[in-house]
Amino acid sequence: MQANLGQKEIGQWYYIKNGEQIGPVNESELLYLFREGFLNGDALVWTKNMERWEKARKFQQFADVLIVPPPIPVSPRISESIDFRKAPPKKDAVGTSKQITNPSGYSKARPWIRYWARTIDMIIFGMAMAIVVSILSPSFMEDSIGTFFSFFAMLIWLFVEPLMLTLFGNTLGKAVLNIKISMADGRKITYQTALKRTFSVWLKGLGLGIPIASLICLALSIDHLNKNNVTKWDKEYGFVVTHGKVGFFRGFLAIVIPIVVMFICLIIIGIIWAITLGAI
Repeated sequence: MQANLGQKEIGQWYYIKNGEQIGPVNESELLYLFREGFLNGDALVWTKNMERWEKARKFQQFADVLIVPPPIPVSPRISESIDFRKAPPKKDAVGTSKQITNPSGYSKARPWIRYWARTIDMIIFGMAMAIVVSILSPSFMEDSIGTFFSFFAMLIWLFVEPLMLTLFGNTLGKAVLNIKISMADGRKITYQTALKRTFSVWLKGLGLGIPIASLICLALSIDHLNKNNVTKWDKEYGFVVTHGKVGFFRGFLAIVIPIVVMFICLIIIGIIWAITLGAI
């Protein structure tokens, strides 16, 4: 008799692969690993309130997505079982952002949601950098070199984002829009791998921020994601991007947070400049 834990996602899960305990991962990620064949029904899993490790096939929500090949026929007839004119089905690439039917409501990736999440991150980080630079060197922001500020902020962000992904598995913009990044095989994201992904995003996806190149790269990346349901960098480095429901509240925050952050930061920068110029 199979155990049934219900349809609601139950906290965080751990699993054993190649003798190594991996986790915690949420149920949607674990379902993905079973669905894509990274784990089978004999994999041992554990979550809170379980007395011991159990095989995944004992739980209905995992059993429903386990890949089980059909039984081998006793006397297979080639004419009936194989059609050599048809190509074998292609396996989904590692690092996809495909639709996952699961209790948490995750759905296929949406390029513009991902783009806006990154925009939120850049606005918040850029404003924070502007405050720091205004305090340390007000003249920097006033001189012509200040026109290159966005480039320097982006350059520093290339090293900050991987750190956030390594420590938290997310960034603020992605968290607001219910986006999560993880490794397809369940391993913890390392700084080196996250750094490679971030550099690849800025090079292949945003053209290093160069105006015309950026638009071209962005258009090509969106087209590739829509057609293949995975970005080049996620496929290359084995990342899985999952999207939860955004809803009204998250959508509202995604608009309000950047506006409020810019408003507050501009006021702070204005006060700093006024103090520097002796107006206060």
